[in-house]
Amino acid sequence: MTTFPVRRADRVMDEADSVALLERCLVGHLGTVSADGAPYVTPMNYVYVPGSNRMYLHMSAQRGHLLANLEHSPKVCFQVERAGPVVQTGETGCDASQVYQSVVCFGTARFISVRSQKEHVCRMFNEKYAPKLPTDSFPRLDETLVVAIAIERMTGKRRPMPPQTW
Repeated sequence: MTTFPVRRADRVMDEADSVALLERCLVGHLGTVSADGAPYVTPMNYVYVPGSNRMYLHMSAQRGHLLANLEHSPKVCFQVERAGPVVQTGETGCDASQVYQSVVCFGTARFISVRSQKEHVCRMFNEKYAPKLPTDSFPRLDETLVVAIAIERMTGKRRPMPPQTW
């Protein structure tokens, strides 16, 4: 995988802050590529497991654009962000910036087919998104694909609130 240095080194987030953002966010964006080379981005719920360099997704087993792309290439990227306000940084209209934190993970996706592992991942989803719902039954598990992403590289960046100097 080709890697590029982060252009704004002053905005790099350390690993602990990047992991914290992955744990806090509810929706991320999965980037895949189709057989003809076209990029495709899908917003998705996810579960990140700290210390494992893994995240999990789930999706319908019905064939669609996303499934076709994952079957074509397991290489993916996954991005989350926390947007803050747009702030004025100077005296003109062009002097504005967006406060944000973001993390991009690059990795390889694989489908989990072992039923007990799929159930375990679904329990993690319930704990994150619907902790009051029962986790002892998953009646549509056979209609659900569970995807594990092995994170090979993660980059985090932030633009904090600037001091007002003008």
